[in-house]
Amino acid sequence: MNFPTLKNRYKNEIDLIDKILRVYSISQDKPLRNFERLILIYYIRNGYSKETKKFIKEDTGKKDGDIRVADVHLREKGYLRNHPNNLRMSILSPDMNSIRESFVVNKKEVYVLLFQKDK
Repeated sequence: MNFPTLKNRYKNEIDLIDKILRVYSISQDKPLRNFERLILIYYIRNGYSKETKKFIKEDTGKKDGDIRVADVHLREKGYLRNHPNNLRMSILSPDMNSIRESFVVNKKEVYVLLFQKDK
């Protein structure tokens, strides 16, 4: 059986994750603002931590409050979840963790998108 395949080029890991997040956000009807997508790329590549937030601040010039507001929006949209043991921290959602495992840790280059008709 042949599957329709869309091939897409990417420049680096950041560009790859950015493209995956764009497709994911459209397919899940959970649009991301540019800054939300940017910090989510950091979290997917480096994990959610104080160190990652420090990198975001240094690289973007944004303040802690800007990052916290974006984190709240990412949790509301389901991209992040509250940490089970520390409510002041977050973790990646299962889907975002799957993207991290597949494309950052295991260096895969295939993303499957399954279309299902609403019932």
